[in-house]
Amino acid sequence: MTNRRDDIEVIEYVPKQQGLFRPWIVVLLLSAWVAVLVAALFLKMTMLRTVLPALMFVLLVYLFVCTIAALRRK
Repeated sequence: MTNRRDDIEVIEYVPKQQGLFRPWIVVLLLSAWVAVLVAALFLKMTMLRTVLPALMFVLLVYLFVCTIAALRRK
């Protein structure tokens, strides 16, 4: 009769490293950009139109930083 405990393999959980990219941040920045765009159209305020490029620039910088971080980990 064989001992069944010798046949048992233990699988250890190794947590994945959490990446820098978060999809909800991209969705939040894009929705903020759309909200400012809609507000600029309805209110016809030029100040809101100056915020649009700033929000898009923040989104692009975030995506660029995430891409550089992903390439370094590779």
